[in-house]
Amino acid sequence: QELLTAERAAVLIRGEGGDGSGLHLGPGLFLTNEHVIERQGEEVTVHSRAFGSAKGRPEILFSDRMLDLALFR
Repeated sequence: QELLTAERAAVLIRGEGGDGSGLHLGPGLFLTNEHVIERQGEEVTVHSRAFGSAKGRPEILFSDRMLDLALFR
């Protein structure tokens, strides 16, 4: 059960800066490494087995370079 939940939460983040991974935390809310989202530019595509793909401009809610964490929607 935990493996299925983790698989559903995993996302692929694609943008002009390359690919990265992250977690789907809730409706439209994602956690990734700061270096992943920082290099993406104006638009990203988030792919998930749970909800398919969504494309748009990320709104950074929290970002910390030292912790290498970013929260976005």
